[in-house]
Amino acid sequence: MHDVVGGEHIVDKAESDAFAGTELADLVPPGARLVVAGMQSEYCVRATALSALRRGHEVVLAAGAHATYDGADPAAEIAERVEVELAEAGAAVRPYASISFG
Repeated sequence: MHDVVGGEHIVDKAESDAFAGTELADLVPPGARLVVAGMQSEYCVRATALSALRRGHEVVLAAGAHATYDGADPAAEIAERVEVELAEAGAAVRPYASISFG
């Protein structure tokens, strides 16, 4: 993590969907490509990616850069199911090392 510099924004969220109850929708230009990664694949990652797709954004899920905890099923199986679901919903699922930000 790095210090926040001029022009960067911090979005604090209270729900799984990072768009819900935050100013994120105002910060992200319409139709922007969003790369989604993070913890709790089946909650925050899934909810935010689906919300972004509904808002018309191109969504790239960074495979290998999202995770969860073992539950009724092993974490790896849960993460894989989320990748399949999001791909079927229209997200591109790509290995994180292949994603460029240039």
